[in-house]
Amino acid sequence: VCSSDLGNFYTLRDLKDYNPIAVRYLMISGSYRQPLNFTFEGLRAAQNSLDRLNELVSKLEKIEGKDFGEVEKTIENSRKKFEKAMDDDLNTPLAFAALFEFVRETNSLLDKGKIGKKNAGQALEFLKSVDSVLAIMEFGQKAKISKEDLALIKEREQLRKEKKWEESDKIREKLAGKGIILNDTVNGTTWKNASSNL
Repeated sequence: VCSSDLGNFYTLRDLKDYNPIAVRYLMISGSYRQPLNFTFEGLRAAQNSLDRLNELVSKLEKIEGKDFGEVEKTIENSRKKFEKAMDDDLNTPLAFAALFEFVRETNSLLDKGKIGKKNAGQALEFLKSVDSVLAIMEFGQKAKISKEDLALIKEREQLRKEKKWEESDKIREKLAGKGIILNDTVNGTTWKNASSNL
């Protein structure tokens, strides 16, 4: 791997402490017809993009509740844009733009509580079809969490319903200290293990 602006040369040994999927993401996110200007800043940005994708996957895998139809239109539009980009001489920059447009719109629907279990399944199937090409996302990852911590999350949800914000914040801080990040949505609270930083 070369960095043309600095004249540096990197081997796989230099990247052994980094997420290999982030390296893959960085290398396929640009046009194959253009030389890749490798930087560690770019690698960190690639990891951040992966985190966004996998966070959405994690949210969708935990969704329950009532279904709405809005996500179906988002899926269809994104599918057409992604396929058109890939058919255009493997235009991966445009394909990634279509993918992250889907991420933004789906997160917006999640925040509004407009995605139920069936809709979430449809969104996941779309992401899996995209990943059959890109091979960068994580599906069905069972993060480890103790029964005690699950009980704390449920206790905090009850405190929030009772508007006991200070007590609920203390539980959030306690869980954050264990590397468990909470995300409050209209469909309830989801959680994930904090990603290690590059």
